[in-house]
Amino acid sequence: MRLLANTDGGVSGPDGYIGVRLVDHETGEVLAEHSAAIGEATSNEAEYSAVLWALYQAEAWCAEHLTVRTDSQLVAYQVSGRYTVRNSALREYWDEVQTTLARMRHGTLKTFKIEWVKRSENAAADRLTWEPRPEEAARRQAGRRLRARAQRRDGKLLAERKRLGLD
Repeated sequence: MRLLANTDGGVSGPDGYIGVRLVDHETGEVLAEHSAAIGEATSNEAEYSAVLWALYQAEAWCAEHLTVRTDSQLVAYQVSGRYTVRNSALREYWDEVQTTLARMRHGTLKTFKIEWVKRSENAAADRLTWEPRPEEAARRQAGRRLRARAQRRDGKLLAERKRLGLD
């Protein structure tokens, strides 16, 4: 089974939240979606927690091939070995990821890849991250609408300035 996991972690105040979407890469079927408040955490700890949840689920599904997509460059590059882990708190998460991957490789896992993607390409996991906090999800959605409105307004103003020969 080929699985694709989109993961995201975030923090609001002292509390961390995770969102994970697990998809059968061959059929496109969504196998699991998970949202959770994880208690006090840093943003990077929340990102690692989301990756770990995806690994545990992939192990339960007996994945042979797993691709994890995260919008955390730090986590993606640390897990892949491109960056070293200097923070002792993150080292514990990294160790758990490596231990879990080693166990999975002794089971059914043949290939593992972790990719850093743009936040816009990780929208499903981002949405899930904030589901446990409806007020945060609403605030973020309102912010997106305001930015979109400002971009449309700026585009109209720019066109008008060009039309008048001001730009």
